[in-house]
Amino acid sequence: MPKNRLTEEQMDAIDRLLCEPTSHAISYVPHRVMAESFLDLDAYLEEHYLPRFIDRYALVVLVLLYTWADHVRIAPGKGGRNEYPPTVIEDDGTHSSDVKDIDNLVRRTLLNEGPHTTNLYIESRGILITLRGGCDVLFFGLGPEEERLAQSLADANGLFLKRATEERTVEDCLSADYPTAYPRSGRTVSSHVLPTPSEDFPDTDTLGGAKFTPEG
Repeated sequence: MPKNRLTEEQMDAIDRLLCEPTSHAISYVPHRVMAESFLDLDAYLEEHYLPRFIDRYALVVLVLLYTWADHVRIAPGKGGRNEYPPTVIEDDGTHSSDVKDIDNLVRRTLLNEGPHTTNLYIESRGILITLRGGCDVLFFGLGPEEERLAQSLADANGLFLKRATEERTVEDCLSADYPTAYPRSGRTVSSHVLPTPSEDFPDTDTLGGAKFTPEG
């Protein structure tokens, strides 16, 4: 198989990671954005403010990628049967992509100016970072150490690392008979919540918006 293509084993491993019950996401708000009162604001912020945040999202992704992988290269996407999106994978250093090219792919994906989805697969650690248009950054396969590092980088850049766990197994997800089988699971950034409560932010409910009790 050409060096710039994913192997069957890599594609299978990515599918399994996408089906991991626990995932993480980076967001610019600490709570779930689902309240009807927040939807208009969310749409406005995505249009006018997210482009300003692109440097922060891209920086977090790039630092984590190059912390967890020594050398990486871009494997172009493939259409048709067994299709997959552009994927950044580890390399032995002989065919590595330039950092500028990786950065450009990350930014174009997050800004909806390139591929709809881009995967960053760190095979040696069993970690997958999935990027989608609209600054969606999802992590699969993070252990406690990786979670702490990602959370520290998000905090340092004014972002929030959030976690979500679905009540199912990987095999359930991969099964065609399971109601939410991949890729129909519909996992989004809005389904994630902060891993631990923080005293720095107001108490929020699962629909978003600070809990407020009017004074009597």
